[in-house]
Amino acid sequence: KAHIGVYYKVEKPTYHDRIKEVQERIGREEVIQNLIDVCKPKAI
Repeated sequence: KAHIGVYYKVEKPTYHDRIKEVQERIGREEVIQNLIDVCKPKAI
């Protein structure tokens, strides 16, 4: 039953899970962009 539950969750993510996934993806992109901005040489 546990396996079916996991499989079902993977196949049909809830609205909340989808929002959370999108927020995490946006958060990672913001972090990466901030790192790029910090690592850029100031004088170009």
